[in-house]
Amino acid sequence: MSLKEITSPDEIRDTRAHNFLEWGAFLTIDSYNHREEVVLGHTPMCKNRIKSWGLYTEKGRVAACETLERPALVQHKDGSVKSTSSFSIGAVFTPKEHRGNGYASVMMRQMASGIPYKPTLSDAEIIKSTGVSEVDQDLRFTPLWSDVGTFYEKFGWQPTTDLQYVFEAQQATNGHTNGVNGHSTVKYLSEDEVYALADKEAASFIADFEKYPFKGDYKCGIVPDRTVYEWHFARAKYLAKFAGVLAPTVFGVQVGDSWMAWHHMYNAQELVVLRAKLAKPEDLSELVAAAKKHLATDGYCERINKVLIWQQERDWNHFVGGIAEEAFDQAVQSCGGKLEHRGSSIPCNMFVEEKLQKEVSEFVDHGKLTWC
Repeated sequence: MSLKEITSPDEIRDTRAHNFLEWGAFLTIDSYNHREEVVLGHTPMCKNRIKSWGLYTEKGRVAACETLERPALVQHKDGSVKSTSSFSIGAVFTPKEHRGNGYASVMMRQMASGIPYKPTLSDAEIIKSTGVSEVDQDLRFTPLWSDVGTFYEKFGWQPTTDLQYVFEAQQATNGHTNGVNGHSTVKYLSEDEVYALADKEAASFIADFEKYPFKGDYKCGIVPDRTVYEWHFARAKYLAKFAGVLAPTVFGVQVGDSWMAWHHMYNAQELVVLRAKLAKPEDLSELVAAAKKHLATDGYCERINKVLIWQQERDWNHFVGGIAEEAFDQAVQSCGGKLEHRGSSIPCNMFVEEKLQKEVSEFVDHGKLTWC
């Protein structure tokens, strides 16, 4: 059995004809292909950065997956920070007729061996994105988001937390969304306004990344620039018509110096927060209340019934923003939120180089924002 890159457009579409059954909610096979090739494939985050891979036997292709190359940072325990490439893995799929033969395990073992991770981004492209001039591709790493529990751990991927905060959309909060808590009027954010905030965050990412503590020898992080938001928003706008709702024009909310950006996930019935940056913890109730109001007034309540914040946002607000963890938890409770295990999209990470794969490392992640 061998792992090979799939380069034929027809064969790539054939892989989608199989995994469409898993991830093509609302869509026909043609609209699914259009989403992947045109709508998402041409976003700056994905264009010329996605590769498809297949596991082949004498029967032909029996399993497939994709990789997405993105600029990233790695810091060693000695304090040095270097730029590198990350290779996110997604669309791991074995067609029904080939299941039960261990093909997915074979494919992931070969993926773990480092075969598919040849960088295509130039050093100049990576430096422009990260702001760090020293590039070291020996530090390449490969994150994924597991929907099958700890399956990937046996191949070397180290899992992190799947905890998230859940706010029921129909439940009232203590927020007012009218500025009565001493804020100016709550401001809903357009796509361009979120991008402007994302640009500011990306500019400070190196400093923010360095503040984040880690217990092992390394910590790794994907640069959360505007291209990540563009991908999420393009997905939400395209899928809206198939979900029977209007394409969103509101992608976040701002209260004073606190803001939140989100992704409409119609099939999962979730408004997932991509980034929640708090100037002070009590602003959270205003932001959550505004998110719920957006769902109600803009016609999404039939499709979306909860607001989610992954726990990674709590960590960022604590380590980078200086907000006490207890204060964040109290703010969640005041909004009627509850903490639960997601059981899916579990962030996992591994170095590409075998000599580093057993090193303890921390995946510094914005949760849903860098998910793909």
